[in-house]
Amino acid sequence: MKNITIRLEQPKDYRAVEELTRAAFNNPERDPTEHHMVHKLRMKDGIMELNFVAEMEGRIVGHIIYSHAHILQSDGSEIAVLNFGPLSVCPKMQKNGIGSALMKHSIEEAKQLGYGAIFFFGHPEYYPRFGFAEAKDFDITDCNGHNYPAFMGMELKENFLNNVTGKFIEADIYNDDLNREQAKAFDRQFCTRLKEVTMDISYRKANIDDLMIITELWDYMCKTEENCGKDEYTEILNMTREVLTNPERTMFIAFCGDKPAGFSHVYIRNEWCWTEHENGPFGYLDTIYVHPDYRKKGVAQALVKLCEDWSRERGCVEFASDCDCDNMGSLAFHLGSGFKELHRIIHFSKKL
Repeated sequence: MKNITIRLEQPKDYRAVEELTRAAFNNPERDPTEHHMVHKLRMKDGIMELNFVAEMEGRIVGHIIYSHAHILQSDGSEIAVLNFGPLSVCPKMQKNGIGSALMKHSIEEAKQLGYGAIFFFGHPEYYPRFGFAEAKDFDITDCNGHNYPAFMGMELKENFLNNVTGKFIEADIYNDDLNREQAKAFDRQFCTRLKEVTMDISYRKANIDDLMIITELWDYMCKTEENCGKDEYTEILNMTREVLTNPERTMFIAFCGDKPAGFSHVYIRNEWCWTEHENGPFGYLDTIYVHPDYRKKGVAQALVKLCEDWSRERGCVEFASDCDCDNMGSLAFHLGSGFKELHRIIHFSKKL
């Protein structure tokens, strides 16, 4: 591994950093926003003393930027803390310690500058190695009062968070709903998607003739995906048959040539299901699956749109879905598909 040099970002780096960030987060299934975040954070809320690039042989291969945030306490007082992100590494250079070097360097610099704590949202399997723990350990929630493994924090000063409780409030630029259109406009300055792969994918509404195709996909999903119910093949076959013969439910199927690539299942709900409107009908995305060979090629987003259009044609003004609290992949997919989190619930049971 060659030497990594970490230094403060300079104006001459701006375009290269935005290109790098866009490439690091490029995903054909959603519009890129992170490079727009970096651009805006330089103007407002970003901390330029904690805005670093990583270089190797004079080439920028990584970047991290911190921003101002605060804990809003119940009495209305605010405790200043840090947020960071995006953390970006050149795709071809990932898993070479660049991200770790940026994290370690920036954390030490934040301590030297006198900041008391960091809170942020990220991958819970990666960041604990730097000393982060779940935010609930500090009695801090997100802005909606929720906690989950992806919401983490760290004290930079010992006991800084003693007697501090409240909600974490980050800069508005991290709110995709507020910034989506601006991010799209900003992205038009850049070239086309770097990793998008063109495939001949077709979509159609499924019918009873697709029973075995969807059953095989559903069975494969249950056997290979984490956080997925492990139903027996016969149960899956019967469930699929019931859906395909129920006029109130619909399935869509995707093909790459003659090979099944994925499916989705949507139906209409009339009862309140944690949506913003208490009266139905609501379109409800019950199941969606894309075979690993066809992921990150826009298949899932196309299947979701078919379900949305089907729901809209039936008078729905809202589209809902759910996932397990610890299914971080599904959570990221839903948020990246335009859903917003409304509620979390834990089910309990005991034997009688």
